[in-house]
Amino acid sequence: MAPPRVERLLTAIDVGSSKVAVLIAGQTADGTLHALGTGVRESLGVKRGYVVDIPAVDRSVREALEQAERMAGIEVQHAWVSFGGGSLTSRIIEHEDPFNRGQIEPEDVDELLARARSQYLRDDRAILHAQPTLYTLDGNHGIKDPVGLFADRFGVAIHMVEADRGPVSNLVTAVRAAHVDIREVVATMMATGRSSLTEEQRDLGTALVDIGASLTNIGLFAGGMLVGIATISAGGNDITDDIANEFGTRRSQAERLKCFYGSAMSSPRDHQDQLDIGTGDEDEGGRPKITRAQLNAVIRKRLDHFVPQIGEVLKQLGDGGPGSRQVVLTGGTSELKGMADYVQNVLGGSARTARPSGVVSLPSANVNPAFSTAVGLVLYAADPPEDIRPVGRDRPEVEGPQRWWRRMMAMWDRGK
Repeated sequence: MAPPRVERLLTAIDVGSSKVAVLIAGQTADGTLHALGTGVRESLGVKRGYVVDIPAVDRSVREALEQAERMAGIEVQHAWVSFGGGSLTSRIIEHEDPFNRGQIEPEDVDELLARARSQYLRDDRAILHAQPTLYTLDGNHGIKDPVGLFADRFGVAIHMVEADRGPVSNLVTAVRAAHVDIREVVATMMATGRSSLTEEQRDLGTALVDIGASLTNIGLFAGGMLVGIATISAGGNDITDDIANEFGTRRSQAERLKCFYGSAMSSPRDHQDQLDIGTGDEDEGGRPKITRAQLNAVIRKRLDHFVPQIGEVLKQLGDGGPGSRQVVLTGGTSELKGMADYVQNVLGGSARTARPSGVVSLPSANVNPAFSTAVGLVLYAADPPEDIRPVGRDRPEVEGPQRWWRRMMAMWDRGK
C-alpha cells in the first residue's frame, strides 16, 4: 500500500520536567493525522515545569527533534510547544454591550470580540489563550452561536489562560536556541484535553488530571471547551524521592521499584512479596529486601497528601465538586498500578486512565498517557480554536526557516 499523501506537516514539542517528547505528523486531504516520526529524550534543565538551564534544554530539544526527523525523513521548520509551569492560571471575563441592530450578523460578533479584546488584554502576564466560550443574549447565558438571533443586549464570556512572562520567555528562548521557529505556545491542559477526552466528555463536563513527573495540571471541561485550569506542585518524582529516602537507595532504583512493583492499592499478598532494593553499597549476598507492602505504604503516604489537594482544586474550579463528574487521568504517573481506583475512592464519582487518540500510525511505545500532550499539540495545531489575541501578541509569527545543518553545526561546536 502506498503511503498517504501528506498535505500539511505539524510538529509538537512537549518540554516536561522528566522528558522532551517530539511528534511529527502529516495531515492528509481528508483531515486524518498520521504519525511520521517521534523522539523522546531525558529533559535536562527543567525543574517543576520551569526552564532553569537554557543550554541544557536546548540539547534535549535538539536531540529529541533530530530523532523524530530521522524517523520521518524530513526536517522541521516550525513547531507548536507546550507550557505547563506552575504559574498557569485561568479566568473567565464577561463583556456585554447594548445592541440595537435587531438580528445579529457575523460582523456584529467580530465587533463585540474586538471591544472585549481592547478592554481586557493586559501586559503584565503572558496570555497563552483568550478564547470566546459562550455568548449572552438579554441575560440568557450559554449560547454557542448567536448569529441570526435577535437581542437588545449582546455579550460574550472569554476564557483567559495566562502565565508569568519570565517562564514562558525562557521556554521560548530555549526552544529557539535549537533553531526551531515557534508557531504557538499552548497550555499543556489545552492540548492534553484534545487527545485524552472525547467530544462528549468535553461537552458534558469532565475533570482532566495530568499527573506528570513534578507537576499535576488540572483542567475542567464543560460545554465542549476548557473552562478552568490549575496546577499543583507535586508529581511522580516526589514518590520516587520518598522511596529513595525511605530505603536508602538510588533514585534510578527507586523509580524502577515504583514503576514495576509499586501500587496505589494494597492487597493481602503484599506482605509476602519480597523485593530487592539494591542500594549499590552491598555485595550480591547482602542485598537488602523489603516487602511490597512497605513499598506501597510509602507510595500511599505521598498520595494521601496530594490527591486530596486535587479534590480541593476541583471544588474551586467547579461548584459541583469532583464527585459530581467524571475524572480522567493522564500523564506518566497515572500509569501507576491502581491509580485510577485510588483516585476514585478518594474523590468519589468515577475515574479512569486515558491513552492518547486522534493520530493514526503512532508507534505502540508512544500510545501511553505520558505522550498525551504531544499528541494533543498536533490535534490543536490541526484545528485551533478561535482566539481573540491579535497576531504578534504572545502569538509569534513564523520566522524564516532554519536548516537542519545549523543544529548539527551547533552541536559540533559545543563538542569541541
